[in-house]
Amino acid sequence: MDASEVAAVMAAMMVLAAATLLSASAEMRSMTPVSRTDNGWMELHRKKLAEIAANSNKTYDVVFVGDSIVGCWEQTHKGRWAHWFKYGKIRALNLGFGGDRTEHALWRVQNGELDGYKAKAIVLALGVNNASHFSAAEEPPADVLLGMFAVIRAIQSKQPHARLVVDAILPCGK
Repeated sequence: MDASEVAAVMAAMMVLAAATLLSASAEMRSMTPVSRTDNGWMELHRKKLAEIAANSNKTYDVVFVGDSIVGCWEQTHKGRWAHWFKYGKIRALNLGFGGDRTEHALWRVQNGELDGYKAKAIVLALGVNNASHFSAAEEPPADVLLGMFAVIRAIQSKQPHARLVVDAILPCGK
């Protein structure tokens, strides 16, 4: 999908989000970048920045951005990840962090995780933790969608030439 197609899809989705959004707030949780202090999150962020800095090639074929679903591909399946993405023909970077919501990924994108290299493609798989950690009254689906848009815009500003693949939010909770 090229930039104009992404813009058209985002515009259509924004209309849908605006139509379903009861109240818009500039300080909406899903759109407000925030770091985390739990479970070694900041340490993992620093490790990923060091991994990026150590990449002498300064390019990746694909960068995965997301939550634990993405992060576990590298952590749980180390041998397969190394075979296909570390030592194989496809150079990949895994930026999946367990428990991340849109606001956390947005913070990571704004704080260096897409800087200093060129990605050919970026896969975004995110939003399930927004949808499952809060009730629909606390964080309406439209808020989650707007948080996704914020992450997409941040990715596009950091890596404007990368193809962007946005996965659907997996079914979760009630």
